[in-house]
Amino acid sequence: MWLTLLALVSIADWIPARWNSADPQSFKLVAGTAINCLWVTHPSLEFTAAAKAQGIDELLFVPVGSDISAQEALARKSGLAGIVLDQNAATTFGWLRFGCDCTALAI
Repeated sequence: MWLTLLALVSIADWIPARWNSADPQSFKLVAGTAINCLWVTHPSLEFTAAAKAQGIDELLFVPVGSDISAQEALARKSGLAGIVLDQNAATTFGWLRFGCDCTALAI
């Protein structure tokens, strides 16, 4: 089960921004800011490598109704740090981080 592969992480670890661009040059927009985590919907290996080089983690944004197991597999294949689950399409999100012994938190 995918839940056994993931651990929830506290929001304090990341300062996120939803990100729609796959252009590595777009990192200039967050340079000098506190943002250290991008929520992406279409990961690419080139973008992920550039993000890691900038010290930025990426999470795959998983909308309500998505196949979570398939999205988790895509995130792992793409080298992302984890996934963020849109739990009610309004205000609640669940964070899942790969390879981490973290505490649980839903915001």
